[in-house]
Amino acid sequence: MSAPYFPNDETLIEITDATDSIASESFIDMTIELMNSFNVSVERVSRTKFRVKKGVYKCSIIEIEPDATALTYDLLHIGLNGGSLEIKKISSI
Repeated sequence: MSAPYFPNDETLIEITDATDSIASESFIDMTIELMNSFNVSVERVSRTKFRVKKGVYKCSIIEIEPDATALTYDLLHIGLNGGSLEIKKISSI
């Protein structure tokens, strides 16, 4: 996500430890989509290579769907530090 700020006009990023499948491929695709939505050019050259052009992120309004996975980090932090939290409702889509 910091590649647009590198000094070169373009940066080629390669995931070198990938086996037959990249475990987080869906997160990589989401990141590319998000970067492109903020006016940063990311092109997938191959399964493990990505070309990112120099640029600046531009403000944009996006809708983010609820994600209970992200909530687990906060819950873990609260629990490990002796706190408590009551969750009344998590909606599903």
